[in-house]
Amino acid sequence: MRDYHKNVSNVLSLVLIVLGAIITIRTVFGGADGFALGFLLGPLFVAAGIGRIYINKKLTRGGER
Repeated sequence: MRDYHKNVSNVLSLVLIVLGAIITIRTVFGGADGFALGFLLGPLFVAAGIGRIYINKKLTRGGER
């Protein structure tokens, strides 16, 4: 069950990273100005996905016996 949770968490983290990249790219090519919401939300989604992967790896490495 623990492997299932880890795998689902990694998949959702990758989805966050991809969504963040899509939001940022869409904002750039959509002709938005420098203060568009996509320039804030896109990198935040990417950072959240990377952070989830980092924490998940750190917890599973330290928590397994």
